Amino acid sequence: MSEERFNKVFNLLDANGLNWNVKKEPLFAKIGENEIMTDNFGTFRSDNDGHLGTVKDRYEIFQNSELAETLVDACDGMNLEVKKGGTLQGGKKVFMQIVLPDSSVGNSGIKRYLTALNSHDGSSSIGFGTTNQVVFCSNTFHSAMKDVQGIRHTTSYSERVKDAVESIRQAITGESLLMDNFNRMSDIKIADDKYVIDLVQKILKVDPSEKASTRKTNQVTQMAQDIRTDINQHGNNLWGLFNGITRFTNHSQVKTEKSLENVMVGTGARMNELAFQQIMKEVEKSLGASILV
Repeated sequence: MSEERFNKVFNLLDANGLNWNVKKEPLFAKIGENEIMTDNFGTFRSDNDGHLGTVKDRYEIFQNSELAETLVDACDGMNLEVKKGGTLQGGKKVFMQIVLPDSSVGNSGIKRYLTALNSHDGSSSIGFGTTNQVVFCSNTFHSAMKDVQGIRHTTSYSERVKDAVESIRQAITGESLLMDNFNRMSDIKIADDKYVIDLVQKILKVDPSEKASTRKTNQVTQMAQDIRTDINQHGNNLWGLFNGITRFTNHSQVKTEKSLENVMVGTGARMNELAFQQIMKEVEKSLGASILV
């Protein structure tokens, strides 16, 4: 590994709290005074021994350094750069982000990233998604790209880099479609208040025929307030509505330090994705045409 490449990988890992390995250790059950080895294994962080997950013997660890090396080499040939990353759920999942050029939707500046997400708890393989942040309000929307092939653990290094290059190309195409859809949202006015009310009830799973709990009522009130805030900022359009919902999942639903985790792998991710899909149905209805989402 050249010094320049080593420094890129090391700095990416070190700057984003990812400079640690994962260990796979056998798990034992204590029955009375006896310890019996099970057929399960635990994955643990090397830096703090934190337990990440329980897996089977066949599970293969894909280290943070391997992901960093793969992405750095893939991006070097595509005039792209991996600059950001971090841990989710204490390291059960880790992510690294490729920076795309800034863009705008309506009067909103947008920071754009392709995100590679890997799990160390056995829950998922390496996948790609898009992560977009509205500059003014720091609302972040992460969307997993299920049709992007991802990176296979078991291939040779050269094949992994090829996988990554193809995944990045597919993700860029998907991200471009996403930006087009954001702009379509910005062009379409909100039909009426009933549409907004129905959407909020669907996202928060409110049954209008039943009396809502105090917690659910507070959620509805807060989401309505967040929607008003962002419609005032972005206009009385579907883009303003969508941003009101992402404001709720980014800022109101959880504490600030848990915001990114919530919108990437928490309940906020489900809410945001449901909002996006429902609003895109309204876009299609308004345009009278089917649109790729």
